[in-house]
Amino acid sequence: ESLALTSRRTSEVLLPEARRCRLLRKVGCPSVVSLRDASVLFWQASEITDDDLLLFTAWLERLREPLRHLHALYLNGNLISDRGLAALLGCSALKRLHHLSLADNMLTDGSATALAAALAPGGAMPGLHELNVRGNPLTEGARARLRGFHHQNRMYIAM
Repeated sequence: ESLALTSRRTSEVLLPEARRCRLLRKVGCPSVVSLRDASVLFWQASEITDDDLLLFTAWLERLREPLRHLHALYLNGNLISDRGLAALLGCSALKRLHHLSLADNMLTDGSATALAAALAPGGAMPGLHELNVRGNPLTEGARARLRGFHHQNRMYIAM
């Protein structure tokens, strides 16, 4: 069964009720619509998985005016791997993020490569100014690639 979420600004968006409610409970949010005007989402240590991020980004992509005020997303200490990061980077609704914190997840060198591409000119996250990837199992080579953006004075990267 699905619930229809509507507002004056969006078309009807259908999400499976059980999956939607589970994600909302994890992040302590009363409704999907309440996310619309958020400027910062503190979703740290909430047991968020790749599947949760796939659901969230799919919902964002269906909105006409998705999270226009969102500038910071804190996802530290969750269960996010390369697949979840790919969903985030592929979501055009998150292009305006200034701060993305992914510390203490399960990101590998594949994620570091994807992040480097997203941070490059013309990439998926052109406005990102701060990135936190501390505590992920990245090799020194992957860290060096990301550190290059920091040394170019383009942004702050915490490793």
